[in-house]
Amino acid sequence: MRRNSAGFSLIELLVALGIIALVSAIAIPQIMSALDRSRQRRTMSDMRSIASANSMHFLDEGVFVDGLGDLSPDYFPLTLRNDGWGTRFIYLKWGFLGDQYWLWSRGADGAIGPFPPQPWVSEPTEGDIVMINQTFLIAPTGS
Repeated sequence: MRRNSAGFSLIELLVALGIIALVSAIAIPQIMSALDRSRQRRTMSDMRSIASANSMHFLDEGVFVDGLGDLSPDYFPLTLRNDGWGTRFIYLKWGFLGDQYWLWSRGADGAIGPFPPQPWVSEPTEGDIVMINQTFLIAPTGS
């Protein structure tokens, strides 16, 4: 009896599909985590750029801008109003003379908090990123 070896057997196909499923189960979460980390880095870079533009405005005018839209086109060529996850930055000018500001990104979860901050423990990109006058108050470690 001769066996026709023109194709794959059912067992061989199932083994190949199992291997592909196993590799996918390992790789996809890592890829998603890398994408969130890149969004986090982009957000922090955008926040630094906004802070620099706001500082230039402060040097020229003596106060920080009232809103992020006031930075363009003179101080910042792009209108950056969203963080890496597409959520609007929270900007708040405060202080007796308007000489302080908060710039806030809500992170991957899009929610403010948790308080007290325990970010980047279970999910490294869900925590908020907060900047006060060019200094990160809450940010991921190693940044």
